[in-house]
Amino acid sequence: MKTAINDIALRELGIVTLKMRLSDELDFHTLSVWQVQDALTAAYEAGKSSAAEATGTEGDPNFVRRDDVDGESLPVFRVFGI
Repeated sequence: MKTAINDIALRELGIVTLKMRLSDELDFHTLSVWQVQDALTAAYEAGKSSAAEATGTEGDPNFVRRDDVDGESLPVFRVFGI
């Protein structure tokens, strides 16, 4: 997980390392809101992809998503022959 987070920090935010370096110039960054949004989106997508791989639902044609009342996506499997 740390590798994915570090990759996103570098790719989306231009932050070379997330380790504390005890220097204001190195530890604090000025970022635009769209950079933060892109980084959060990338992290969300990485987590979603990782969860699909872990549960074996990635690429499953019988696996669909639906939105629940909070707007969150929930996994739903299609059931055939009923």
